[in-house]
Parts: sequence; structure tokens; C-alpha cells
Amino acid sequence: MLRGNLERLLNGPTLDSPEPERSSDAASRLRIAQAVRRAEFAIAWERSWPHLARFLTVVGLFLVLSWAGLWLVLPFVARAVGLGLFLAVALAALFPLSRFRWPSRQDALTRLVKGRTLIAIAHRLSSLSTYDRIVVLERGRIVEDGTVSELRRGNGAYQKMLALQRDVTGRG
Repeated sequence: MLRGNLERLLNGPTLDSPEPERSSDAASRLRIAQAVRRAEFAIAWERSWPHLARFLTVVGLFLVLSWAGLWLVLPFVARAVGLGLFLAVALAALFPLSRFRWPSRQDALTRLVKGRTLIAIAHRLSSLSTYDRIVVLERGRIVEDGTVSELRRGNGAYQKMLALQRDVTGRG
């Protein structure tokens, strides 16, 4: 039961849901959503694993000392102090997880498109700031091409759209 729920959580919505949408666009969107969710889980695991490894090391040391019978030869007060020390060290190992940040959708998308060519249509120019190359189209024709910094320095269509966006939203 738990395994099925975990798989469902990791896989996200499925194509064989009770009432699937019948268009190929919906199926593509579903596959992208599933890939993004998996990338989010992968990034979260990578961020949390070093801290969890420290915690599990402390727990392992405690179990080794317990199973070796060392606790039994110590007086009660020494066992209580030792247990308190192990708990303190275990909590200290977990403390960095208190600042854990779940990966954003943008983090997941960046992971998915790394090393690939991506064609993006953006309504907010700020979402293009991490792209290597931007091609600006106007009425179906290429009017500008370059990196974000090159296009920001220029005085072309990208700069005009950026200024317009700043006027409308107050940011850019």
C-alpha cells in the first residue's frame, strides 16, 4: 500500500486516470508535469542527503555501541549522559535541514533542459535571464539574436520590450 502511494506521488498524474484528456497536447503536458515533479524530488534528495547521512552515521554509532554491550557495563548516570550526548549530536546533524528549501519549478525545469535545446515562448522577459541564447521574433521574422547581456546592451526589439515591461509591471 505504501509503495503504491509513493509511486503515485513520484509519478504524478497518469495517462490512465479515470477520465483522461484525449488530445496529444494534454498527454505532452502530463509527461512534462511528471518529469518536472521527478526532477523536483531528485533535487530535494540531493540537497537533503548529506545532512541525512550525518544523522544516520550518528544513529549507526549509537547502535554499534549498544549492540557491542558497552551500555550495559556503564552505570545508569553515564548511560543517561551518553544517551543525551547522542541525541544532541543527532539533532545537530539534522539542524541544517531546518533551512531546507524545496526546489522550485524553475530549478526542476533548469535541470531538465540542461544540455538540450529549448524553444521557449515567454511572457515575462525575466524568465529568460538564465538562457544561453535568445532569438527575438517579430511578426514571424528574426529581428535580434544573442545572449541576455548582449540584448540588454543593444537598442533593439528586446530592449524595447524590456522597457515596456518595466513600464507596465514596474520591474524587469
